[in-house]
Amino acid sequence: MRPLLSEQRARLVVGPLDNGARYPSGAPVTLALQADGQRVAAPQYATVFNIASDGTVQRLFPVAPSDGDGRLAPGQSLPVLESQVIAPYGADHVVALVTPQPPEAFRVLLRTVENQRAANWLVAPIRELLAKSPGQASLSIGELYTGN
Repeated sequence: MRPLLSEQRARLVVGPLDNGARYPSGAPVTLALQADGQRVAAPQYATVFNIASDGTVQRLFPVAPSDGDGRLAPGQSLPVLESQVIAPYGADHVVALVTPQPPEAFRVLLRTVENQRAANWLVAPIRELLAKSPGQASLSIGELYTGN
């Protein structure tokens, strides 16, 4: 997915440790999606998921009823998401996709492949969503190193 990276609308920040630090099992992790309010005049829709080191897909946002449809008002950043490090350990990739329309078909695919080693199934649909909205959609990837 790296070749598809486009952070012109939004950027994902992983914390609280410095970039490249290793998070031990059970450690808290915060994820913040920072939207560029100066470039965005219309609502955007955020979809955030993790790809564990073994390719397992884990949905992160929107998942709770309070997340709604993931809509961000112009200039609004995603509230900080809090999570904990769990197995499998290694190099995770937290992916934030921001689109001008709700990516409903993509989210159905995410639900279908959740907790499966199916990250490769997501590349083509992400490429299509970015191509459908050139300059209006963003893809940001945060690296998260985990271990015991």
